[in-house]
Amino acid sequence: MIQKGLTALPLILILGVLLVFLPDVSGSEEDPRIIIIKADDVRKRTVNWDKFFAVSRSRGVPVSAGVVCDSIEENELQYSNWIRANHESGWVEFWNHGYNHKRWKGENGLKFHEFNRTGYDHQKKHFETCQRLLKDVLGQEPIAFGAPYNAMDEDTLKVIHENNNLHLIFSYTNKHTSRLNALMVIRGEQDGTGKPNFKKFVSAYKQNADIRFTALQFHPNAFTEHAFEEYVQIIEFLKREGWKFYLPSDYVDQKKIL
Repeated sequence: MIQKGLTALPLILILGVLLVFLPDVSGSEEDPRIIIIKADDVRKRTVNWDKFFAVSRSRGVPVSAGVVCDSIEENELQYSNWIRANHESGWVEFWNHGYNHKRWKGENGLKFHEFNRTGYDHQKKHFETCQRLLKDVLGQEPIAFGAPYNAMDEDTLKVIHENNNLHLIFSYTNKHTSRLNALMVIRGEQDGTGKPNFKKFVSAYKQNADIRFTALQFHPNAFTEHAFEEYVQIIEFLKREGWKFYLPSDYVDQKKIL
C-alpha cells in the first residue's frame, strides 16, 4: 500500500466489469498493473465479512468495502467499532454505497433505484447522509462512492461534484466521463452475485492480455466455502501475474502523481 492522497475532482473507476488503460503503464515494479478489490453491501458484522477481510489480509491483499449506511443507524455501537477497527488496520477501506440500497418499480413498470430516476433532492439527501454517518464512524468522509446496483444518472454526478471529499466513483460504464477510456468487460463473479469462478475468470482474463487497471467486484457476504476458495485462487493468480492491489485512496494518490 502507498501513502494516501487526494485529487481535486472525482475519478470514474471502471470496475471489474469494465477496464481502463492508464497512460504509459508498463507493468513493472515502478509502474505496476493496478487492481482494486471492490466488495459490496456491508450491512452488519458477519462471519463471512470477518473471513473475507482475514483471508485477503493473510495473502497481502488490501480490500475496499461499500457500506449501506442506514445499517450504521440500525446496528449497535459494536458494529461501528468493528468498521472503525478494520479501517484503522490499514487493510480495509470503506466507501459510500448509498443509504438504503433500494430499488422499485413505478408506474408503467419504470424502474427506480436509489441513485437513478429519483431526483436531485432525494439523491443529495441520501449521499450526504451516508457521508456524514461514515465520517462519524471513521473520523473522515469516504473518498469513494459506488451506487447500489451500479445505477446512477446525471443528478448523481451533480451531487458528487458538489462534495469536495469525494474523489472516486465505482461504475459499470464510462458514459459519464471522457477522461478514462473504457475497453471491455471482466467480472470478479463470473457465475453471478456471490459466485466467483476461477476457471471462467482466467479464461476472460487471458482474452484481454493488455489490461493494466481494473477493479473487481465481489459480494463476500453471499460467499459459500467454495466461493471463498474460488476467490483465493483468483487473487493468487493475479499476484502471480504481477498485479498490485491498491485501496481506493492509494489509487487516487497514484493518479495524483501521474
